[in-house]
Amino acid sequence: MPAKVVDYIHNHPGSANLWYVRDIPEKLRDLLPPTKNGNQPTKWKISLRTAIRRDAPMARKLAAEHDAFIAGARAPDHMSNLTEAEREAIDSAGGVQKYLDWINRQASRAVQLADEADSWRDFADETSPSEAPDPDLLAINTAVMDAERLQIDRQLARDVSLVKALGNTPKKLHDAGLLVVKV
Repeated sequence: MPAKVVDYIHNHPGSANLWYVRDIPEKLRDLLPPTKNGNQPTKWKISLRTAIRRDAPMARKLAAEHDAFIAGARAPDHMSNLTEAEREAIDSAGGVQKYLDWINRQASRAVQLADEADSWRDFADETSPSEAPDPDLLAINTAVMDAERLQIDRQLARDVSLVKALGNTPKKLHDAGLLVVKV
């Protein structure tokens, strides 16, 4: 028996445009951010910005994204695949979200240190020798910043596998506001 094709394209009262409307499984609603009024969402409702059905390919893309979200959320818990040390790292941070927030702060700090060291170097290059900072002071300060940045980068490189093991993708991290973390 062939699989049933589900059509999520609907007319919406009060709008000439077609809409993508799909129920969110009840067990997965708490995984999504609350709506503007603070309640958990029950449906995905997204305007397709067209009144012509054949001009609404965005609906297929949305359905695929939501299918992947549902499949991922229904998959076995990511924590069960982690080593004891990885679970301990997450627990000591206060949970997955706080762990990811810490990773993001560390990545932001590494970017900040690189910018600051470059700024010191640029300042020394652009000013006259009489106004430039002492070369030894400049070398020490930039070396300390570079060393700290490299240490953070090494730590982040070790943590990438754990971030991925938690089921994160660049899009998921970006959507969660973790803009600096790279996987």
